[in-house]
Amino acid sequence: MGEALQIQGDWDGALRSFQQAANDAAQLPPGFAWRMALIHQLRGRLTEAFEVYGRAAGEDGSSRDAALLLAWASAYWLRGDAAASAADARRAFEIASASADPQALAAAHTGLAMIAALEGDRSANDAHYLRALDYAEQAGDVLSSRATWSPTSTSTDSSSGAAAWCGSSTSSIGARRRGRR
Repeated sequence: MGEALQIQGDWDGALRSFQQAANDAAQLPPGFAWRMALIHQLRGRLTEAFEVYGRAAGEDGSSRDAALLLAWASAYWLRGDAAASAADARRAFEIASASADPQALAAAHTGLAMIAALEGDRSANDAHYLRALDYAEQAGDVLSSRATWSPTSTSTDSSSGAAAWCGSSTSSIGARRRGRR
């Protein structure tokens, strides 16, 4: 129920549903943790997001939810902790690759794009965002494709949203996407 509410944009309802299902457990399954933390993160409530990430039960090393948890937790870059962000993003990519899950791969590539931006590698940044968009489309994943775009973008064109998010020119990403199709 919580996942459906989250996708529909009822974030308050989704949080209530996840919290009720978690039954106030000290540790959360990775699937609950990344979904709950992502809502806080996208709202700019980083303290709450990182509290939820911290409650996540240990990753099993192979599941798509473990990869998604690490991918979204790679948001340590928002706090300026590039080392923690990079470690989570790279581990998320390893797990997502092993699972071959397109939603997990979309989130992992988004995390790697953020790391590339921090490192000043615009080419890798663009490439990871394009891969993230491709995987999100394959998965039919509204959350990853929207998060891969700029959360403040009003455009329905994913290439311009990705450009706004990563600071690249719209024409650069748009041209690359059109050249592949």
